[in-house]
Amino acid sequence: EVLEERIVDFKEGKYDVRLSGGEFVLKALADAVDVEALTKQAVDEIIARCADRKHWAIYCCTIEHCQHVAAELASRGISVATVHGGLSRDERAYRLNAFATGEVRAVASCEILTVGWDFPALDAIILLRATNSPRLYCQIGGRGLRIHPDKKDCLFLDFTSTVAKFGPLDCLKVPSKKESTGDGLPVTKVCSACE
Repeated sequence: EVLEERIVDFKEGKYDVRLSGGEFVLKALADAVDVEALTKQAVDEIIARCADRKHWAIYCCTIEHCQHVAAELASRGISVATVHGGLSRDERAYRLNAFATGEVRAVASCEILTVGWDFPALDAIILLRATNSPRLYCQIGGRGLRIHPDKKDCLFLDFTSTVAKFGPLDCLKVPSKKESTGDGLPVTKVCSACE
């Protein structure tokens, strides 16, 4: 119930998460969602819903959020690794290889497993960080759309309001840009060569 209350409050904008360049400031977002009670409840639901899934990718707000989620999963006996920009390239590759081989069941990520990561066997995506970007939402969701003989589908668990905001991946609602009223003058520039 606490989780549901926080999600409803977040949808209604009561947490005043700042935007920068149109996207949520991840530290401010983490302050709203990286809460021990929420993490425990999310992990309860993740474990219940993903019990029959082999490869879970969990998208978090910050490195600390990744670590908190990973610690909670590990305390429940789920093998998990964190992957984030604070790791060396070799260490990230080592951890992702452990995930790919099944040595690790879940990977908690911060700003890493979006563009360029291709793991077709991924069968569970868990979104614990909201995004205000339809492009990022598609990039994250697209990680699970690859076909693989060992999976029939990919479960997408959204603990934010992102799917409600943008719709399902196959029916994306992209907000339109504010239309001009046409009251301003067109921008002009005089050519210095010919005037």
